[in-house]
Amino acid sequence: MDKKTLKTILDNLYDDMIISDKEAVKLASFISSSRKDKNNILKELYYSDNAPVKVLSTEFKGKGESDVTGEMIDVSIKYDEFIERMENRMNELISRHNKAMNVFFLIMSLPEPFCRVLYLKYFKRMTCDEVSVELYISPSTFYRKLRDGEELLIKNINEKESL
Repeated sequence: MDKKTLKTILDNLYDDMIISDKEAVKLASFISSSRKDKNNILKELYYSDNAPVKVLSTEFKGKGESDVTGEMIDVSIKYDEFIERMENRMNELISRHNKAMNVFFLIMSLPEPFCRVLYLKYFKRMTCDEVSVELYISPSTFYRKLRDGEELLIKNINEKESL
């Protein structure tokens, strides 16, 4: 892992770890309801032209005029594509969450003061001045410890990935 990738993960660490359960539950519920909607629409398309008794229309339609197979296939394909995009979004959320959890655990396993500097900076989202006051260190020491902690974290991530 390079420093740029790590910075992206660290900048989104809190959000990715604390995926609001509401977001994930709503997305899963939306996917489920979309599948039901797909089935309902396909049934309505089929039964509107192929029901044994036409209640609303007494007009006879020839067999060729009432064939909706092409429309049903198109609707089915578009719904499948839509649902697949939603499932990919759900998988992306889960993947980002898992990656964030692994990085968080590695941060917690770093020696002092690196674990506290990274924790306060990226998880608590504190500024340089706030962390400096919290840890009784100068801003220059903060930046040095932050840089060293990030390098140590990259080393640990790369070692873990090689196992």
